[in-house]
Amino acid sequence: MRTVYLFFLFIFPAMFSSNNNIVNTLPYNSNVQAKSTEDVLMDKLFNLPEVQQLGRQLKKNMRSKVHVSILTDTSPTKENPYYELSAGYDGPDRFETRYNFRIKESDVRKSDFEAHLKVLETVSGNYIPLHKFRLVRH
Repeated sequence: MRTVYLFFLFIFPAMFSSNNNIVNTLPYNSNVQAKSTEDVLMDKLFNLPEVQQLGRQLKKNMRSKVHVSILTDTSPTKENPYYELSAGYDGPDRFETRYNFRIKESDVRKSDFEAHLKVLETVSGNYIPLHKFRLVRH
């Protein structure tokens, strides 16, 4: 009976209140934290067409539930403000890198993220902008 009473006392009126956004009526949860810059970067990298295509290739060629992995090689410091990351296949014996990415920490959360992302061009050994890398590869 107590459960029914609580429902009618708290939940039921909230369903018909003028403010239909029930989330605003819930107490603030101080344990919820915004994503770290590195988490945002990982999300954006996993959504790049190159990384998505790599995932499809791995699944097709390996015929199992293989996924792309991204490793943080270097985190930003005062002397070097860049994230350097490797995307590839994390096999049982070794990590096989397909792409090396580099981006300044201050550029990770920008809406034009891809314009600031650089990819290692393996022949020259230089990081080049993603849009140039895409032109060279296609």
